[in-house]
Amino acid sequence: MTTFSKKIFLAFFSLALIAIASPALADNEIFFEFAPDAWLSERLGIQNQSPSQIFQLNTDVLLTGFDFWLDNPSASGQITFTLFNAQGQTIAVKTIGLQTMLPTPGGYKTHIDLIDPVQLLSDQTYTIKITTTLTSIGIYHANRLNLLEHNQPYQSEYAQGIAKLDQEIQNFTFKMALYRPAQAGGSSTTTEEEDGEEEEGPAPTISITNARIVSLTDTTALLAWTTNIAADSRVTLRTQLSPLYIINSFTDSTLELEHAILITGLSQKTNYFADTFSSLGQSMVLTTYTLGFQPLPATTPPPPDDSVTPPPVESVDPPAVDSTTPPVNPNNPASLPDLSISSSGISQTNISWAPPATGAPSNGYRIDIFDYNYNLERQIFVPSSITNKEVPRLYSGVHHVVIYADDEGVYTKVATPTSFTIKTSQGSNFWKAIAIIILWIIGIGGYLFWKFKKEQTTLPPEKGYAPQT
Repeated sequence: MTTFSKKIFLAFFSLALIAIASPALADNEIFFEFAPDAWLSERLGIQNQSPSQIFQLNTDVLLTGFDFWLDNPSASGQITFTLFNAQGQTIAVKTIGLQTMLPTPGGYKTHIDLIDPVQLLSDQTYTIKITTTLTSIGIYHANRLNLLEHNQPYQSEYAQGIAKLDQEIQNFTFKMALYRPAQAGGSSTTTEEEDGEEEEGPAPTISITNARIVSLTDTTALLAWTTNIAADSRVTLRTQLSPLYIINSFTDSTLELEHAILITGLSQKTNYFADTFSSLGQSMVLTTYTLGFQPLPATTPPPPDDSVTPPPVESVDPPAVDSTTPPVNPNNPASLPDLSISSSGISQTNISWAPPATGAPSNGYRIDIFDYNYNLERQIFVPSSITNKEVPRLYSGVHHVVIYADDEGVYTKVATPTSFTIKTSQGSNFWKAIAIIILWIIGIGGYLFWKFKKEQTTLPPEKGYAPQT
């Protein structure tokens, strides 16, 4: 074996050993968690301070990573996590990038994978110190309660962790979670293939962005968000008093990119959080985003003027109210006017609609046209003074169209989402077939005529040629 061949063999052998020895992230699991819900945690703004989290375990554990809940209203930057043992020795360091993340109830879970797993010993105290040059980072904390210790009873003054700012002990702990390699018997993050079934490719992932509370009243809240692919809209509603129970839900089955759901029937002085969902069929990965809010206080009418005696009013029985009738969702497509669509084949399609009852939108209209599989084909913006649009050159087949009114970046549907089909005219196909046949006839006929003339042509005798000789 040559020297070069030996080097190649050793390189491949080393890569194989690394691949076998390296643990996969999917095989890690949470074994220690302190993460109270959004309404039971508070934000701590960090400015030129070094927060630390102290914790202690009752068993030996191989630590692979951990979570903290953070936000970053400023520009993106780096943040460093340093793990110390009880003697103050550094045993792990990891620096990650932190993007801009506006504050939200509960913060954003930020996962940190250690470069190499670290062995933690029972009854030993460990500290995770956070350092960064970011000036407005927020880290979320709560009172040392609501411990979730996975599969093991545990009592210790450090069981829920103790937070420090610089060298000062705090009366709270940071929201955190610790990870270890999955135990024998499998991990909840991985699934085995069913017998006799072939493994399918990865399902498309929906990303929810720009989730926000658009408007609030004393009894309603309008939520909006955007997805990267066409998907439906769902919202489930919970309260701070019963955070594990869904008290109401709202849906819109329209597959679209811009989503808006009106929540009704809210009570004053109640902390709510709404889980926004978007999905597409059973094969689509379900994505959620949680928003917390509280309804506005009701406006109190001015007291009546006692100096003026109102005229007598006849008593009228109030109309009966059907308590079983669900609240009306103005974004429900069934309550919207219809679109008018006319097409002259693939050359031109006319789409027209009526302006919304609230008046023309401030930023005009937006038209989203999808193909049969709801892939976006066209996105057209129209001024608010126009309520029809000629769309040229759409391919033959089924298309779906959704039209929004754009009011300062808030998109609400102005008409029922509609599907339509563009067909190529039969007359056009007939004349195309005739033209192809004629071209074939001309081509074949020309070739045969040329070949016949070539065979009939007699060359003149060469000079000096005598047939009798």
